[in-house]
Amino acid sequence: RKDKYQLACIDKLGIKMNELYQSFLSLPHWVKIWMLGILVPVNMLGLLFLDQEVGQWIAILGLAGMIPNMFVMYFEKAFSKTMALSHVIPWTVLVIFLAIQLLQGKVPDGPIFYVAWTVLVVDTISLVFDYKESVEWFQERKVQ
Repeated sequence: RKDKYQLACIDKLGIKMNELYQSFLSLPHWVKIWMLGILVPVNMLGLLFLDQEVGQWIAILGLAGMIPNMFVMYFEKAFSKTMALSHVIPWTVLVIFLAIQLLQGKVPDGPIFYVAWTVLVVDTISLVFDYKESVEWFQERKVQ
C-alpha cells in the first residue's frame, strides 16, 4: 500500500515526464534525430573501449557533458538552451584531447581510431551549436 506522499511524488514525476516528452516532440525533427540518433550514441561509444586510454577519456568526458542535463531536464521540464552549458567544458576538453592524440598518432589502429575521429567530428559540430546557445543563454539572463 502506497501512502499519499509516495503517490503525490509519482504523480508529480509523471507530470514532469509528460512535459519533458511534449518539449521533446516540439523540437524540429532534425534536432531529435541529431540528439537521439547521433549525439548521444556517439558520446557513449567510449563505454565500449574502456580497456584503452582514449576510450576512457571519451567515456568520462562524453558522459560528463550529458549527465548534468538529466537534472536540467528534470527541473526545467523541457529541452532548453541551458542544456548546452553542460557540454561546453567537457566536450571542448575532449575535442582538444582527441585532436592532439590523433595528430600525434597516439590513437591505436582499429575500431578505437574510427571512434575517436567520429567523436571528434560529432562533438565539434555539437560545440558550434553549444557555444551559440550558451552565449544566447547568458545574454537572456543579462536582460532579466
